[in-house]
Amino acid sequence: MEKKILIVTTLREFKDDIHNNTQIAFLNSIKNQTYQNYELIITEFYEKNLNTELSKLKVKFRLVKSKFLSELKKFDAKYSHWEFVDNVYPFLKKDQNIVISTLSDAIFEKNFFQTIIDNYSPKFSGTSWPQINYKYLEDYYDNKKYDIVRERIIQNELQAPLYKLMSDVFFFDGNIMLDEEYKLAWKKCKIHGVSHGIVPALWFCFSDKNRINIYFASKIHNIINYSTLDNRKINGKVLNQNLWKKNDNLFKDFCKTLKVNKKYWKTNETFRKLFIFSSFSIKSNFLNILYFKMIILKNFIYKLLISLLDKSKKLFRDV
Repeated sequence: MEKKILIVTTLREFKDDIHNNTQIAFLNSIKNQTYQNYELIITEFYEKNLNTELSKLKVKFRLVKSKFLSELKKFDAKYSHWEFVDNVYPFLKKDQNIVISTLSDAIFEKNFFQTIIDNYSPKFSGTSWPQINYKYLEDYYDNKKYDIVRERIIQNELQAPLYKLMSDVFFFDGNIMLDEEYKLAWKKCKIHGVSHGIVPALWFCFSDKNRINIYFASKIHNIINYSTLDNRKINGKVLNQNLWKKNDNLFKDFCKTLKVNKKYWKTNETFRKLFIFSSFSIKSNFLNILYFKMIILKNFIYKLLISLLDKSKKLFRDV
């Protein structure tokens, strides 16, 4: 049976700002997929005109109203990643769906959905990592790739420090969310607003070891749309520390319930992302796999040396 892909996400209001064209490019990249058996499940939080604008773009979609706006307002949270994924449940059918969780800053290559379908196996999950970052949408069209860590233009995304990079897009067998043990852990992990970037990866890809990375077959292009990602330079409210602590405890309980290996969520953050993404099986030929593993090893060694250097400096300062 041909599987239907359910894309779960939320959108910003359509208006004349820096994110608008990126959001339209995101939706067009879904509409133009070579594999067309899909449906967007979009959760409306505070947005008012999504239905009208989505109809103009002629994408296949359903809108679901948030049920937790009062909770979000209480915590000063703009949206809930947990809720926009949880809203897929009424549309999930056993053995019939693959779910993609994504934010609306991503642009998919045309074969992204087909590549997922071609690599399907029971209880699989995955991503395309590293995603390719661009400072602005215009840079994507001009192929100006961006290193978000060192804040510079690069020729190849693998030149960026992989130990700092996450993915915002994950796909997984819909049956994972229908598993009773998983559902029990999931329903208790009601995270709103701010949380660690690693949370979606462990939510969707670590209930089973069948994880794949389709980077060499189809890539994710991510538009930053910020002048800097340095938290010290970004204007805005200080993170809600109480909400962060609450979410962190919910996440830890989720990992414990599903018996996720501690090296993926409790180990030193220096190496956590490399541990996570090096555990994904790379879908490609032998030479590409070897090349990719060497790049990851290089990142491990580099980060280890930097960590040792930092510890040495601290030791000398304390003497």
